Formats: sequence, C-alpha cells, structure tokens
Amino acid sequence: MSYIRLSRSTKIKTDPKICLEVMYDFTHFLYKHKSSFTDFKVIKEDIDEQIFYYETKIFNFFPFSLISPIRRFISIKKLIPEQKMFKQIYIDIKSKKIVYLKCEMENTGNNITINNDTVIEISKFMYLFRKPLLWIINKKMDIMWNEDKEMLQQLFIKKDYQNIHCVPQSFNLNNFLDNKFDQQFKKNKIDSRISI
Repeated sequence: MSYIRLSRSTKIKTDPKICLEVMYDFTHFLYKHKSSFTDFKVIKEDIDEQIFYYETKIFNFFPFSLISPIRRFISIKKLIPEQKMFKQIYIDIKSKKIVYLKCEMENTGNNITINNDTVIEISKFMYLFRKPLLWIINKKMDIMWNEDKEMLQQLFIKKDYQNIHCVPQSFNLNNFLDNKFDQQFKKNKIDSRISI
C-alpha cells in the first residue's frame, strides 16, 4: 500500500463564526455541492461526532459529470471547536482504501485561512500516477471550495442570518433506530414464521 498527501490553504474574508458553522455543517451538501454528491445520508450525529454515507462523483469538474464514475464512502467526522478544526476519516466501500482529512481554520479578525491536509491510501500501481491523481483531487476540492466560498461571502454580507441550516433535515439512520425501530415490529404482522 502507498499514500499520497495533498495540503491546501484557502483564504477568504468572512466572519469566523460563519466559517466554522460551514465547516461543521452537512445540511448544505446535497444542495450546495450537487455537482459533487449524488447521495448523502447521516448515519449518526452527536455534538462532536458525525457519521455519514457519501456517494461522490470522481470528475465533478467536467461538463459531462452526469456520467462520472461514483465512489461510495462511509465517513466519521470528529469536531474539535476549541481548536477550530475537525478530523475526518473515510473508507471507500468498494476498494476498502482509507482517506484521512484534517481541516483547520485560522483567523485574524475576519481574515480567514482554511487549511486542508489530506492523506489518501492508494495502490502501488496508482502511486505511479500520483501527479495526475493529485491534480484530479485538487480540482475536485477546488470546485467544492468555490461553492463554499460563494456561500461564505454571501453570509458575510447578510448579517442577520440565524444559522447555516437552510435546507430540510437530512436523512439520519440513527433516528430510525431511535424513533421507528419498535414501531416497525408493532405495526407489521409476521408474514412467515420458521422454526427449525
């Protein structure tokens, strides 16, 4: 197994509180990043941890991205607000490869720098093509950054926002366990009973 690492820094003038909310928010993914995601589901959400299922387009930056291959991931995101950062780990469901992402926000007043550091597990064969692979990953991240950047700039201008959650509540698998599990066994009769 081999690894590649990509470090990106982006700068923007915005409110640090807004920026941290956008970093931690997932409700805008399907709405704002529809060029990147074909599906996104919350498995579990706690105050400092989020677990997700993603379906993401590999080539979200091409006009023909509708036919782009799709990768599926399970991800755990650990929020660390006192350090203005999060750590996230992804496992590719098909290849079982792991991706590690660290995202940190630095600010001096409203001058924000967002540092993303990504380590990606790849095969030894793919390592031979690391330069074009890193170009693809950077291009994909750049599309998402520009979508977030536009939102951050708009929210900075519009000072009376309440919070970033502006779309319907996301699918949350844990809510089905907590709220619907027992109901399903109460309301559905047994269609087949087998004793061996």
